[in-house]
Amino acid sequence: GTAGGVGLAGTAGRPADQRFERTGQQLSRELTERLERFAGEHELTVEALLTAAWAVVLGRYSGADDVVFGLTSAGRSGSLPGLDRMVGLLINTLPVRVRLDPDAPVASWLRRLRAELDRARHLELTPLDRVHACSEVPKGRRLFDSILVVEDFPVDVAGLRFGELRVTGWASVQRTNYPLTLLAFPRERLVVEALFDPGVLDRGLVHQLLGHLGTALAALVSAPDGSVLGQVQIMGPAERSELARRGTPRAGFPCVRTAPARFIAWAQRDAERVAVSFGDERLTYGRLLARVARLAGRLRRDGVGPGVLVGVYLPRGADLVVAVLAVACAGGGYVPVDRRHPAARLRGILADASVGVLLTDRDAAGGIGSVDGVRTVCLDGSASWDEPDEPAEPAELPEGDAGPGDVAYVIYTSGSTGAPKGVVVEHAQLARLLDATQDWFEFGPDDVWTLFHSIAFDFSVWELWGALANGGRLVVVPDGVTRDPAAFRQLLLDEGVTVLNQTPSAFRTLLHADLEASQAPSPYRLRRVILGGEMLNVPDLRPWFDRYGDARPAVTNMYGITETTVHVTYRPITRADLDGGALSPIGEPIPDLAVRVVDPHGRPVPVGVPGELHVGGAGVARGYLGRPELTAERFVEDGGVRWYRTGDRVRWLPGPDRSGGELEFLGRLDDQVKIRGHRIEPAEVESVLGGHPRIRGSVVTATDVGEGGHRQLFAYVVVADPEPTWTQQLREWLSERVPDYLVPAGFVALDQLPLTPNGKVDRSALPAPSPSRPDEGTEPVAARTDTERILAQVWAEVLGLE
Repeated sequence: GTAGGVGLAGTAGRPADQRFERTGQQLSRELTERLERFAGEHELTVEALLTAAWAVVLGRYSGADDVVFGLTSAGRSGSLPGLDRMVGLLINTLPVRVRLDPDAPVASWLRRLRAELDRARHLELTPLDRVHACSEVPKGRRLFDSILVVEDFPVDVAGLRFGELRVTGWASVQRTNYPLTLLAFPRERLVVEALFDPGVLDRGLVHQLLGHLGTALAALVSAPDGSVLGQVQIMGPAERSELARRGTPRAGFPCVRTAPARFIAWAQRDAERVAVSFGDERLTYGRLLARVARLAGRLRRDGVGPGVLVGVYLPRGADLVVAVLAVACAGGGYVPVDRRHPAARLRGILADASVGVLLTDRDAAGGIGSVDGVRTVCLDGSASWDEPDEPAEPAELPEGDAGPGDVAYVIYTSGSTGAPKGVVVEHAQLARLLDATQDWFEFGPDDVWTLFHSIAFDFSVWELWGALANGGRLVVVPDGVTRDPAAFRQLLLDEGVTVLNQTPSAFRTLLHADLEASQAPSPYRLRRVILGGEMLNVPDLRPWFDRYGDARPAVTNMYGITETTVHVTYRPITRADLDGGALSPIGEPIPDLAVRVVDPHGRPVPVGVPGELHVGGAGVARGYLGRPELTAERFVEDGGVRWYRTGDRVRWLPGPDRSGGELEFLGRLDDQVKIRGHRIEPAEVESVLGGHPRIRGSVVTATDVGEGGHRQLFAYVVVADPEPTWTQQLREWLSERVPDYLVPAGFVALDQLPLTPNGKVDRSALPAPSPSRPDEGTEPVAARTDTERILAQVWAEVLGLE
């Protein structure tokens, strides 16, 4: 059943004598009477209402419109002759499948459910294994993960007599092998208790489930005429109010000065301070502003101003920084393109953005070729903007400052559309990012930043403007150094870097280079390490915290997306998080942003329940350049707030009072895969692999193998000092920690994980696994008899393998 999406999937392999815990709640007398009255008026039973309410709760928790759970019956309502006089336990539990059409009127949906339950009564004496055999659920997997038991045969124990014997005391003992069993006792006040496996569900979540069940019952019997199922609430007013509060930005940061204006102010205030370094080259703020002013003047003469887009296609170096600043100071918006991308993609981006001017150099211009309507300006050797003896005082900046609502940059991202799409970000959105995060980081002129990431990756926006808009120094990392962790480590030491921004994948390679370089901690000057750009697996940081602690440098996880101006949330990561249980905590939103977590129908989900993240507020970009339909689809107005639908799967982590204080990132919605009937997040397997002492990095993918397209999990891992039987050892280690369906079918060892120019894992560069030999180091056993040869041939044909 879809209850696996609620966190019930980790039940395989648990011991049969698992000690279950029990908790419960009692409904009010008023609600109990309303249930009985409603059931009588609509020819229902309390059991049917409980079934309906539990189906609604399961659907909301799993994000599904089709749920399955077990319903226990006494087995004495059938037509078998003599059933009423038969001695024995005839109880049976069979699956109930409930379809939840959110547009169905509540009254008619309840009538259909009642009819389906009546039809199911004819099967109540059918053994569960026969039902399983007739289903599409694979053998070995449960039909359902939760069961509902309604004890509707009350017994007056005190009045029982057996001749001269009387009952003086009694006790009831229930045992179950399901992660969650609900026991309902229709009395003067309806009692609902839960038996649950504490290794799968925590007590707080079970209390919340029971509370939502009570709310759903009340909502079903109070639904106004004409209301539909999607309007039935499972959360109470206080809970809904708290979630609504998080959907409201807390503070505003009006754009008083744009980021380019802040850079200019620092340059005019402290012209002799070094602004940019690249290798042996050092540019003071005064010299940098002089270069920027010359190039900006030339761009203004070429017609660049507010609303005009300029392409930037330059190698890493000081000229790259000058070009970006000059476009901004001329009032235009810059469109960065990465030199490592194919020429066809670059030409497509420039054409799609209708770029009129392209800033480049002669080598790059030759590689990209001509683009219709684009005038190329080669900066290398151009005396009109780069004179050998620039004065300390800059040339006069041209008029044409961009306003808060003008375009600051357009960065192209890939997506489900199959073609790059340009995200338009305005100066107001960039400026408020700097202001809204300043209280957390306290960036200033003494900070030294690296420009590590590609200029076409929005992390570079944070790096470049974070340094130069705050008077700091920007160290441009040479191309070769970005791909050499040992050289990058040395650069951090030589330049005295204080603020380091990294994707988790890149930081992991730096960490291992640091461990290999020295047995003692390195003398970094780092005070801030900011991680972002992809999912963080917290256990990967254990070697760093063991070596450097968690105070200086402070490590922060920043979740964000290009469409919401680089960053969305902020979460300091400490040593305590290593054993905290959260897969990837991303924390709280930036103060001028709002976040909400919703189900597929746009309804807020309770604390602890996965849903899609929507981001609203001042950081939401203008939209996609020249794509009004796509913009309207992903950027939506609701409740006076403009929201971006991220497509990312998150959940609110429960706080001390289960109010939910921060977010946990769970992966992309489109990364979910289904294998052998199980919904699987590959990131969950990657997280567990990250806890192995010899794993230096991992990527888990789902791959179709064989002619039948059987989907299997494969893990690509970087293994330290692999032994001949490392795959077998890793498989056994995983089997002790995850259900069998989460153990990859094969493991592929890599020297290092391939990275994109943006520093993320490049999944497209992973080698194709071999379905016939999934595990390196695992030797197949040849067939030895005719029977074994026949069996091997049959399996090979079924699985499409050798």
